[in-house]
Amino acid sequence: MSSIWENKIFRNLYPNVTFFSLSEGNTPVEEYDFDGINIYLKREDKNPTNSWKDRAVAFKLSLLANRQVKNVILPTSGNAGISYLKYSKIFYPTLKLVIVLSEHINPQKLQEIKQLTTNTHHEVVITNFTQKVIKDFVKQGYLNLKFSIDNEITKAYWTLGFELCKILNKNKDNTKIAIFCPVSSGTGLVGMMEGIHYLLDSEHNLPRLIAIQTSSNHPLLNNVFAKNLKEEKSLADAIYDPICLRRYQIQKILNQTNGEVLIVSNKDLLAAKNFIKDILKINEQISYNSLLSVAGMLKMINYRKRFRDNILILSGR
Repeated sequence: MSSIWENKIFRNLYPNVTFFSLSEGNTPVEEYDFDGINIYLKREDKNPTNSWKDRAVAFKLSLLANRQVKNVILPTSGNAGISYLKYSKIFYPTLKLVIVLSEHINPQKLQEIKQLTTNTHHEVVITNFTQKVIKDFVKQGYLNLKFSIDNEITKAYWTLGFELCKILNKNKDNTKIAIFCPVSSGTGLVGMMEGIHYLLDSEHNLPRLIAIQTSSNHPLLNNVFAKNLKEEKSLADAIYDPICLRRYQIQKILNQTNGEVLIVSNKDLLAAKNFIKDILKINEQISYNSLLSVAGMLKMINYRKRFRDNILILSGR
C-alpha cells in the first residue's frame, strides 16, 4: 500500500506517531509529447478524496490524534473539509470539526460536506465573516487548522517534492524544466519545494517554478496589469485565499528558481480543457482546479516561452 509515510526521512521526523493513511501520495505521473516538448502530468487528483489536500490531512490528523486534540476549526473552500471529514471518520471519529465555508462555496462541495456531517457531532458554518467566526471558536479552545498559518504542515508536501525528484534526478540540467503549480495559501507549493531542496544535490540546479493563480484571486501579482484581468468568479474555485500569507516565501522561491507568476482566466481554463481532451486524448473528467497548471503551460507557450520538460501539478477537485 502506498503512503506518504513510506519515506524513511519523513517518517523518522515523528517516530512516536501512529500514522493514518488511505494510500495517499505516490500518485501516478503520465507522460506526453507535444510539439517537441515533454509533459508530465502529476495526478494529485488520484489521491483518495481526489485532492492533494489528502497529503496534509493524513499528516495533520495523525499529529492531532497523537496530541489528543479534540476540537478544531477549519476554514476551507471545500476540499480540505471533505478530506478531513472522510479521514477522521475512519481514524479519529472523536475529533470535532467546525467547517467554516464562504457563502460562495461550490454547491457540489457544499452538498458533499452536508452529507458527510449529517447525524454527526461536526458543525458547518457558512459565513462571509470568516475571521470573526474563527476568533470566537479559538476563544472557546478550538485549534485553527488554517493551512497558511500552520508552520509544520508544509512537511506533508515534502513527499510531493520527493516524488518529483524521481523525474528531476534523470536530468543533468533541471533549469530547463518548469513546474507549474496552482497557489492559494501557498502551503503545497512551499512544502513541495522544500522536499525538492532536501533531495537535490545542488541548490543551483533547481527547476523553474511557475505559480498559477486565477483572474478572480491573485494576491501574488496584484499590480495594475493584473487588476485589468480581474474576473468576478473563476471556474477554479479552490484558489480562494485573498492574502496568501506565504507569499514572501513563494517570492523567495520564484527569485531563486528564476520563476514567475501567471494569472489564468476562465477562457484559459476552457482552452486547457479542450487541450486535455482533443490533444492529449484524456477522456475523463478533470476539474478546473487541476486544469490550472495545464492552462499555465499553454499560456507560457503563447508567450513564446517553452521549456524542454513541463511538470504539471493536477491538484485535484
